[in-house]
Amino acid sequence: MGDLECRACHGGAGKKLRGALALARDPDAYAGGLIPDGGGEWFVGDDLWPENPAWVVPAGTRMFVRLWTACRGGMGGYSTWPDRGGLTDQAAWIVDAFAVLTNTAAAWDEAERRKRRRDR
Repeated sequence: MGDLECRACHGGAGKKLRGALALARDPDAYAGGLIPDGGGEWFVGDDLWPENPAWVVPAGTRMFVRLWTACRGGMGGYSTWPDRGGLTDQAAWIVDAFAVLTNTAAAWDEAERRKRRRDR
């Protein structure tokens, strides 16, 4: 599924999903106020946020990231889907949103691995 291309993966779509994923991965990084100390913007991956994602990402989007996490299996695939059945039994928006989260997580994991190798 990591190679799945989708409309929502490009062109800025999925920003709230990426914000919710960042909050799930490192909640302490966004523990501050609405605006970063010293001004500026919040960085979430490659996205700039004028306001703290912890304050503006809707609760439903955060819950969706938890659903995605619960459905993940090993090797970047899914062990289960939210609705009964397989891939073609899921709503298209769920498949697209799962792809955004999977591709984003993979890209962030790879960036972290590169940074660790560089910092050795």
